[in-house]
Amino acid sequence: MNYFFALAICFAMSGLSANEDNARWLLICDINVALYLALAWFLGFYKKRRGEPSVIDLQQHIDAIEMQRDRSEQLLREVCRHPDTPDELRAEIRQRLRPAPRCP
Repeated sequence: MNYFFALAICFAMSGLSANEDNARWLLICDINVALYLALAWFLGFYKKRRGEPSVIDLQQHIDAIEMQRDRSEQLLREVCRHPDTPDELRAEIRQRLRPAPRCP
């Protein structure tokens, strides 16, 4: 959207400053600017479409996975403490909930 605003401002300023002598050259310059803006928009659109995740997206994904893991561990601890949980299941949960080494 910023590209369209930049193009509109470029044409508006050229229209305001044009007279009979320089109108042709200002129009050529505006078309040149429009081509470069279209190229910049296309390259930005192509980059987004390619699906390369940014560092922020990856960090948010890691944070969401860690939160899910913590919630799952908490739920398993609650199941393990519940009095109606069978002993075999309780023993398996305790074995699985041993603290695993975490990445720094």
